[in-house]
Amino acid sequence: MDELPDYSDIPVIGLTGTGGAGKSCLMDELVRSFITEFPDKRVAIVSIDPSKRKTGGALFGDRLRMNSIHDQRVYMRSLATRRSNLATSASLDSSVKCFVLPDLI
Repeated sequence: MDELPDYSDIPVIGLTGTGGAGKSCLMDELVRSFITEFPDKRVAIVSIDPSKRKTGGALFGDRLRMNSIHDQRVYMRSLATRRSNLATSASLDSSVKCFVLPDLI
């Protein structure tokens, strides 16, 4: 098995805040600006929603407000924490990143 390249120097931006604060709109603008300014680069978005205590599910409504994710250089992955008391998913650290904007609720 080939060894993965070292991605430790790749910038990671985290956005967090209460529901309705504008995280997804801000992220959409950041992604749009990034793909406009850097036409040879790609961006990855890891969107994390906390799991609901009662149902264990998560609402991934953040995609509804993001128009720039339809560019072929944008990769978006939605994850549920599966733990209602934590803001990040256990699998976040294992994600291969290019330029990552985790959307944390």
